[in-house]
Amino acid sequence: MPKSEVQVDRKNIRLPRNLIEEADRVVQKNKLYINRQQFIESAIREKIENISSHSGNPTRIGLNSSFWTFSSLQRMIYWLE
Repeated sequence: MPKSEVQVDRKNIRLPRNLIEEADRVVQKNKLYINRQQFIESAIREKIENISSHSGNPTRIGLNSSFWTFSSLQRMIYWLE
């Protein structure tokens, strides 16, 4: 993602290598995203919005990380292919 003037606090996460490789293939194939980071950030935002819209709760920052699963990112990648 292009750098912006706004500094954002970030955290590292660990994802399985095969999931990252699959995300890289989608990014290279579709050109919808500039890079892997942008793709994963977008997928997480969409997941948060989806959960929030189903539960009726507004989107919030600092969600419990347990909402994210390996299979949900796989479904997002499959949907984009």
